[in-house]
Amino acid sequence: MMPKDYRVLPNFATSWVKGESLKVYGHGNQTRTFCYITDAIVAFMKILLDGKSPDVYNVGNPTPEISITKLAEKIRQQVDKNISVDIVKYPSTYPEDEPNRRCPDISRIESGLGFKPKINLDDGLLRFFTWAKENYSSEYL
Repeated sequence: MMPKDYRVLPNFATSWVKGESLKVYGHGNQTRTFCYITDAIVAFMKILLDGKSPDVYNVGNPTPEISITKLAEKIRQQVDKNISVDIVKYPSTYPEDEPNRRCPDISRIESGLGFKPKINLDDGLLRFFTWAKENYSSEYL
């Protein structure tokens, strides 16, 4: 996840590294879930090695489903209590039809392949923001 990916976590990390406020677009009530990369890789490997062809599996972590406003506040509490969180209008380049909710149903991969994510949101956020602090250099920002 690089700074210019324009996804919520790289956007928040880029703002944090620059010392800017965390910008929440729209109303901030839209919800998302987050799957740490190592969990996703384990899931992909289980599918490749044990999946039934031509079956389809959702990969992700359905819990916790969290609003973007609450996510920003959680990040503020974990990495920098002095950074502010601002609700702002969507930029003109942002898709107007952004889903209000994204939450994967992983019941098929859980029951069929025994996959269960192990990295919780708090741990994943700390890992990602530690990595971002070390890797988001000025040449990428």
